[in-house]
Amino acid sequence: DDLEWTKESFAKEVEENPEIKFIVVRVRKKNGEWLWCMARGHNLLNNPYINAIAVFLHDDTPRKKATAALQESEKRFRTLIRDLQVGVLLQEATGQIMMTNQAMCRMFDISEEELLGGKIWELYTDVIHENGRNFLQSERPSYKAIQTRQLVKDVVMGVWHPRKKERIWIMISADPILDEANEVIHVVCSFTDISQIKRLEKKSLAEKMAHQRQLSQATIDGQEKERQEIGKELHDNIGQQLTTVKLLLDLAKTSEDNEVTRMVTMALKGVGDIINEIRSISRSLVPSTLQDLGFIDSVNDLIDSLRHTQAIQIDLDYCEFDEDALPDNKKLSLFRIIQEQLNNIVKHANAQHVSITLRTTNSQVLLKITDDGTGFDLQTTR
Repeated sequence: DDLEWTKESFAKEVEENPEIKFIVVRVRKKNGEWLWCMARGHNLLNNPYINAIAVFLHDDTPRKKATAALQESEKRFRTLIRDLQVGVLLQEATGQIMMTNQAMCRMFDISEEELLGGKIWELYTDVIHENGRNFLQSERPSYKAIQTRQLVKDVVMGVWHPRKKERIWIMISADPILDEANEVIHVVCSFTDISQIKRLEKKSLAEKMAHQRQLSQATIDGQEKERQEIGKELHDNIGQQLTTVKLLLDLAKTSEDNEVTRMVTMALKGVGDIINEIRSISRSLVPSTLQDLGFIDSVNDLIDSLRHTQAIQIDLDYCEFDEDALPDNKKLSLFRIIQEQLNNIVKHANAQHVSITLRTTNSQVLLKITDDGTGFDLQTTR
């Protein structure tokens, strides 16, 4: 196949009109093997001392084999990338994209032409971590691999997809290819779409949270039932018995014995205090006012009872609170939280003023309780 090409090149050299300085042709050896030969002709016919054409031959087989192997390797590499189900980018040391595959184009709904020559961190700028924090350019896997000359593996990124109008979640690894001087010549990046996994994780988390809420509600319901039973027992049985004792003491008080009368008076006071304490405990255990008065009025009733017994100012702000939007179990939970916090403030904070704020916004409830008490050192407490 190379014979005609060789004859044509030799004829042009004779005519002193060479188009090329050298040619590479195949020469068959005696044993049947083919040899790649680089031939270069030098026309010296006009030189009276030589009057000939000098032809220089060089065995070019190693170079041709190396070139063929490189081409075959590149072909296999391109075929491998093309058939992969994960997105792949081959970037230069500057970050410019040299090669990609169809999986990458499908993932980002973009053509190969749009990707080639660009930089991935410039094409997509709205990128976040799993915690919602924005990705800095220095944190991007390919950029980091170029700067550090080290493998960056399994980095999860949330990329805003402008065409799909949604955020897709991808896992990226970037592997730098170094030359003999330890300088980056290329970076191979792989992209795996994990959006479906993230959706399943989100669904699983929502189900776990719903299950946790059910368990919490069941625990609260059990505690409330126990509170009601204890409160009923205090009110109906022990309270009634103490009331009977008080009546008997009232009768004994009519005795003419002054010492007996004095002791009965003291006993009456003690019994009265116990009855009031039991009523207070029963009332705190079973806030019947929630159903009778409503949530806000019950909180105000709780605040009034503390104002009468404690030297403390309590302000309640509920101007943006809609109690009708809450189910009864949520009202009860809020009441218990407020009740517990106020008890803790009275016992431990030495506060003079307490502020309670209630808000309902977008199906959410905001409860904020602040006081001017002493507080505590969180680090010391731990």
